[in-house]
Amino acid sequence: MRLAQWLLIALSGALMTLSFPPFKLYWLVWIALIPLFLTLQDLASYQDGFLAGFFMGLVHVSTAMYWISISVHRYGGINLWGTAALTLLFILYLSFYWGLVGIVYIFLDRWKYPYLFPFAATLVEYLRGLPLTRFPWGGVEMALPPHLAISQIVDIIGIYGLGFLIYLINLVTYRIWLDLRMGRQVSAIRQGIVTILILAAVWVYGVFRIPTVLRESLSWKKMRVCVVQPNIDQSVKWEKSWRIKGLRRYLMITQRAVQGGYRPDLVIWPEAALTFYINENPSLFKHVIALVRHGHFMLIFGATSYELTSDKTVFHNSAYILSRGGKILDRYDKVRLVPFGEYVPLRRWFPFIKNIVGTEEDFTPGKYLRPLKTPEGSIGVTICFEGIFPGISRTLVRKGARLLVNITNDAWFGRSSEPYQHLRLSAFRAVEERCYLVRSTETGISAIVGPTGRILVRLPLYTEGFSRGIVRLRKGPMTFYARFGDVFILFCALFILVIFFYFVCYIKSPFLTRSYR
Repeated sequence: MRLAQWLLIALSGALMTLSFPPFKLYWLVWIALIPLFLTLQDLASYQDGFLAGFFMGLVHVSTAMYWISISVHRYGGINLWGTAALTLLFILYLSFYWGLVGIVYIFLDRWKYPYLFPFAATLVEYLRGLPLTRFPWGGVEMALPPHLAISQIVDIIGIYGLGFLIYLINLVTYRIWLDLRMGRQVSAIRQGIVTILILAAVWVYGVFRIPTVLRESLSWKKMRVCVVQPNIDQSVKWEKSWRIKGLRRYLMITQRAVQGGYRPDLVIWPEAALTFYINENPSLFKHVIALVRHGHFMLIFGATSYELTSDKTVFHNSAYILSRGGKILDRYDKVRLVPFGEYVPLRRWFPFIKNIVGTEEDFTPGKYLRPLKTPEGSIGVTICFEGIFPGISRTLVRKGARLLVNITNDAWFGRSSEPYQHLRLSAFRAVEERCYLVRSTETGISAIVGPTGRILVRLPLYTEGFSRGIVRLRKGPMTFYARFGDVFILFCALFILVIFFYFVCYIKSPFLTRSYR
């Protein structure tokens, strides 16, 4: 490939990064892939297509998700060489999927069916988020703020459907430009009209859906919540001396929050708020119980728990909820664990890596994905990056959750783009399920998100304090997405198969007989 082609590919990667949080240039995502398409159009092999997509992924992932190196080196205790190796593996892995996107484009363009590209690219993106691969972070839909009218469609087609629209607009915009350059004005106009109608339909749906949801939510039961953000640096959080210091900070912030006659129904502390085992330290935990009883509120907090089995001790990353009287109502053990953070995959192949958490042992995933039961109603709690998986929140809502809560600790990533991206991804869960979402984080960004995706309250990054707000416990029928999940992915797959078999069986097998150009 020529230098100009490499530069075009790099431009696509840079535009994609600029469309992501914390930048506020989300509109760039609608055109970010056009330079890549310009390059792919002139390439002659699948290898070149993969290389072009892969290089775009390298530029994009290394500039948008560089923050992985911060957690690995600064807090993971891994030297520079080990950090470089793990960061490179992370970047190469995510870039691989962009390479697949490049192959898909070359294949479909070769057989003269370019408009199947959005369907196929959406399937590639879905592949990255499957349980086996376990990392849906960085999809193109992450560029769009969830409160936009066009984003409201995710309560039907999910975030992958929103990604489909982004791929479609990029492709059609490029094809219109190509047609105009080759004098095919009628084709360009036809494509433009169809695309505008699709976008208009999605936008109109959102415009009408937002006030409808807000009006319906007025009949939901109110709950006063208070979100605590302690702003404890990760470098000292797990030190033994900070067991008491950290607890004292949580107690002081919460006491300030309930002063002046304010009586919250629910207070939320972040993931691993208590850095001691509550069953082994009753002298410390009694202060939490006393706080809850005095304020007469329920408390959700994160802590490490353990269980003794016949042959070993297993550790869990857990979320507890205390009643207004200080009794433990329920506990949820995190099901989806963070690789290399909470467990080391293929540990014998990576002996130099230790877990970057507060225990030397791997965490064990919880057995059941279920909401926490309370007298007020069930609350679906996700821990850390569980909040970015649509299927987890959907399962919690289907099992009766009326409020979504995400407790996390983004202090691992410092003052990077990660906390902004994490908030964006988590906020989509509120729109998909039409639930209020409350996030409590160690150093930010804590927030309360309404059922239309609008952030109602937020605490800035690296700020100590609390936020008060009113949420409502959803009732009524579930959304289409909550009932049927990612059925749009099934539609994409079936559509491609139907088109493929139709042409193979009835149009003299063009996939087998056509020449490339």
